[in-house]
Amino acid sequence: MASSPLPSSSNLTQSTFSHILSLYPTILDHLAKQSRKKKLLELDHIRYHELPAKLKSRRESDPSSAYLEKLEVQQAVDWKLAHGTFRPSISALVASNSPATIQTTTTSAFALYTSSPSNPLPALKKLVELKGIGPATASLLLAIYDPDQVPFFSDELFRYVCWDENARWARTIKYSWREYEELWEGVKGVQARIGDGVTAVEVERVSWVLGKMTGDEELRGLVGASGSSKLTGEGKRTGTEAKRGSGEDSSKRTEKGVVKANKIGKRKTPDLSVTGGTRTSKRIKGEGV
Repeated sequence: MASSPLPSSSNLTQSTFSHILSLYPTILDHLAKQSRKKKLLELDHIRYHELPAKLKSRRESDPSSAYLEKLEVQQAVDWKLAHGTFRPSISALVASNSPATIQTTTTSAFALYTSSPSNPLPALKKLVELKGIGPATASLLLAIYDPDQVPFFSDELFRYVCWDENARWARTIKYSWREYEELWEGVKGVQARIGDGVTAVEVERVSWVLGKMTGDEELRGLVGASGSSKLTGEGKRTGTEAKRGSGEDSSKRTEKGVVKANKIGKRKTPDLSVTGGTRTSKRIKGEGV
């Protein structure tokens, strides 16, 4: 295939972005039924709604001591394995961490991020101290803490936002800090271009939808001709579309840390090369993802 039939992340319009986002529930439900992953829908609700709500409540009660419990980290990992590539050994490694270790480590990591939200690396490096937690899973835990600004290092998000025309959706990922820096800057660029309070978690979902739809005629057929035509950017982004895609009214996204359209372009990209160790593209020791 010479070129992608789907919109590139560098020229997404608000209407196209909103429409693709609205397809997420339909495609998730279809894949859950197709793969018989009955728990996928339940885990999706936990990952995108329950866990962020719990962290938000803890943060509001005491901003310096927000944390995740062992069961909550296990639920996040279960979602990641069900949503992406299944690696059975990871669950056992994560389970080997004590509840106290997980709570103290996540508390420290979230405090590090809060002290310097433009540079997530120190927090991510703290999280990878946990057994079974690599850079991608660490970014998932931090994304649950701040879904508006922190991108989850998912395969689809990295491959779409950091598009390589030669490798395309088959691009090899090393799960390195350098790649996460590239991903962070790419997602911030998408947020700045689209504006309208677009969050990192929304960019993640859009990338996942596009990744799953590419080359899958059944999914493209499920969307239908009218849905496919909107991938060209026709129409206007509406409140209804945003509501369907994100699972919440975007006007309610008033949690601290949300960056409005006129401010997001001013956020600094992380200097991942000078904080928390030597910048390297070498795959992180341990679990790796």
